[in-house]
Amino acid sequence: MNKIIIPEAFSNYLLSTTWAIDMEYGMSYMAKVLYSQSLGIRHQQPAPFSVVGDGGVTQVDSLSSMSSGSMLRLRYSGAMVTDDQVCGQEGIQTLADRMYNAYSSKNVSGILLELNSGGGEGLSADIMGEVMADRNKPVVVRTHILGSAAVKAAVQADEVIASNPNARIGSIGAFFSVNKSFVSWYQENVDDIYATTSQDKNLEFRSYLEGDKMPMKKLIDKYDSDFKTFVSTHRNLKGSAATVKETLSGGMFEATDAKSRGLIDGIGGLSYAVKRLQSHIRNFKS
Repeated sequence: MNKIIIPEAFSNYLLSTTWAIDMEYGMSYMAKVLYSQSLGIRHQQPAPFSVVGDGGVTQVDSLSSMSSGSMLRLRYSGAMVTDDQVCGQEGIQTLADRMYNAYSSKNVSGILLELNSGGGEGLSADIMGEVMADRNKPVVVRTHILGSAAVKAAVQADEVIASNPNARIGSIGAFFSVNKSFVSWYQENVDDIYATTSQDKNLEFRSYLEGDKMPMKKLIDKYDSDFKTFVSTHRNLKGSAATVKETLSGGMFEATDAKSRGLIDGIGGLSYAVKRLQSHIRNFKS
């Protein structure tokens, strides 16, 4: 079996931020990125702008080239990273900028956001949460995979639609990964000296180095609680208290199950999503 070697810079990036991502998706995506980099292949993000309607999909160069009242289709595929990456992956901040530009464009009547992601950086979900909260026209999300941070990004949309019954939605929860090799190296080679009145600086990390995981776990539990509260606030979760608890426990659910739990609103193809967006445009109140 071939050994997967993770470049040090890439490993440091993974460990330098808080992630909200489905582990199975994350491992698969990382393998894909590393393999592509080994072949010199850059990630190809979908074309940024297109118009959808009863006649299908039409690519456009910019918002200004669209006809008045058009329905804009935006797409994001892959792990949610905050900033544009050198490998070609666009960041969520770029998507956020496009959505704000669409909000201010008289040519755009509504947005169909095709979001296919198993999650990503926690900050990227917070950015999308702000974008969704600021919308002044309807946004419908259509997805094939919606996990962790991507769920947080989508729950404020006017409607969330799975593209087909095999779509997967969920992974609502939090975890933290520690590189034990780095910790061993750090303990052997680094000596930290803190100011007398900075006794709580880096408390979670320092406690972990001393073998106490509880401060770190307390931090993760807080993020986990806030995440679940956010989803519960913006989605009408269905079922008994036990069912809702299960929905929020970190599992991934196929579309039919996710719909019965209240994580999504419907299941259908592009034409169905367009009809739902048209309905929201007719009834939208900013």
